[in-house]
Amino acid sequence: MIPPQISSKEIIWIAIFSITPFAFSSQVYEGAILPKLLVLQILLLPLYLFGLKQSTSPPWLLTLALGFYFSLNTLSIVQAQNPLESVLHLAHHASFIFVPLLVVKTLNIEQLDRILKGAAWVGLPIALIGLSQYLGIAFSSIPSNANPSATFYHRNAAAAYIICTLPLATLGLLNAKTKNHVICWALLITVQGAFLVSTRTRGAWVAIVISGIVVLVISKLISQPNTKGTQFRKTVLAGTCCLIVISTFLPENIQGTRQRGFDEKKSDAVTALTSIVTDQGHRGRLELWKNTLKMIRAHPLGVGLGNWQFWYPHYAQGEHINVQAAPERPHNDLLWIAAELGIIGLLAFCLVLIITGRALYQILKKHSGHYHTALALMAIILAYLIEGLFSFPRAQIMPTLFFWFAVGGLALLPMPILSNQIPHTADCSKWTAPFA
Repeated sequence: MIPPQISSKEIIWIAIFSITPFAFSSQVYEGAILPKLLVLQILLLPLYLFGLKQSTSPPWLLTLALGFYFSLNTLSIVQAQNPLESVLHLAHHASFIFVPLLVVKTLNIEQLDRILKGAAWVGLPIALIGLSQYLGIAFSSIPSNANPSATFYHRNAAAAYIICTLPLATLGLLNAKTKNHVICWALLITVQGAFLVSTRTRGAWVAIVISGIVVLVISKLISQPNTKGTQFRKTVLAGTCCLIVISTFLPENIQGTRQRGFDEKKSDAVTALTSIVTDQGHRGRLELWKNTLKMIRAHPLGVGLGNWQFWYPHYAQGEHINVQAAPERPHNDLLWIAAELGIIGLLAFCLVLIITGRALYQILKKHSGHYHTALALMAIILAYLIEGLFSFPRAQIMPTLFFWFAVGGLALLPMPILSNQIPHTADCSKWTAPFA
């Protein structure tokens, strides 16, 4: 049943999270990224128009920080060896930078909760597609460079998406009203967790585990306003984790991809996990990072947005370079930002994180009814940042959308109720069944 308070702006946000993950095309280069970006930009356009009409004022500190970060992205073009590439990358990143302001100007807290719940359940068909690819049951015709990848063309990109939906699914389980609803959320977590395990993406595993531990520690330090049924939820969640671990024994039968299976470092989930601490477990990332640091020292103002790939061969001295390909990014988003936008650009990005952390602190300090939502959004941000230390979710559409949307959500939660908004009568504890 559609809630009576649903608005056109909320419908657009739901469409963004529901349609964008499924967009891909085998007819274009980067057939998962560019179609998703196009769909996102088309759907964001009416939200920008709605935002211009709204009188709601976003937090001024966040507005200034986002404007400063966007200005540095724009000004980096003058540093670029290839200005055209910078412009193309600016069109990509600009789609996300102001998403937090759109969240504040077009949504209230009740609508935010419904969108987050819907976004969690969109991960179910994605995970089912990915598991079908892993087991060789179906969907092997979807183009991919490394299955199981669902509609993301690479298993790492799919894993980066799932670590953003899992915190929302866990939030739903912990706040479900009935035992049947708890079991529904548990099944969602199990399927998504099993798919995440099947990708054997080690960075994503580390990211979701660390973010989960941090959230657990913080939640233990906060007094719980309602502990009814908590033991049952904890028991179900523990059982869900056991099922995810058991899913590591599912037999692989990957078909229809250029890489028909996993290499020797990821022959099974246990091997993939233990390979993290082996000598070559970093897969050459240490050299990438070392050479990127050389680039940053030589160009403290940055080499220009999107231009890391053109400067890297100069500092690599043949490492990771061959006649067929060269790396496009350093597999570390923070180093990537510092190299292209300069030290000031990295500081500007960190300023956004600091302001977001301040908003989170305000929410938790007040022990408001929305602290569970705040913790879930924090888990998304942490998982995104930790994954970005080993990979490049910054280049992916859905993980980056979740990250900036979470920043906006944390800015929205501490805001007072305005007279032109729907009363914030719902909090995350009202989550019940899927889409209820």
